[in-house]
Amino acid sequence: MPTLGPTRRVDAPGAVAFLLDLSSLRYLLPFLGRERTVSEVAPEVGLSPNSLLYRVRRMCALGLLEVARLEPRRGRSVKVFRSSAEGFFI
Repeated sequence: MPTLGPTRRVDAPGAVAFLLDLSSLRYLLPFLGRERTVSEVAPEVGLSPNSLLYRVRRMCALGLLEVARLEPRRGRSVKVFRSSAEGFFI
C-alpha cells in the first residue's frame, strides 16, 4: 500500500473489505490519527481488552494499524497503537 501523505491508498482485498464493513470500521476509528492502547479503547467500543486485541492484531496484519511505541513498565511493555495513515483511500 503506497503512502500518499497523511492518506494511504488501500487496494489489498482484505483491507478494503475491512474498511467497507461499518461494523468492523468502528474498531479502527478510535486509533485514527492518535495513539491509544487497547485498554483505553476497549470500553469505548464496548469490548473486553482481549476481544479488541484480536481485532487490533487483524488490523495490524492488514496494514491499517501499527505499533506507534512501547510504554515501559514492570513486566511486559504496553503497546501503543495508531492508524498507519490519517485517512484511507479505497
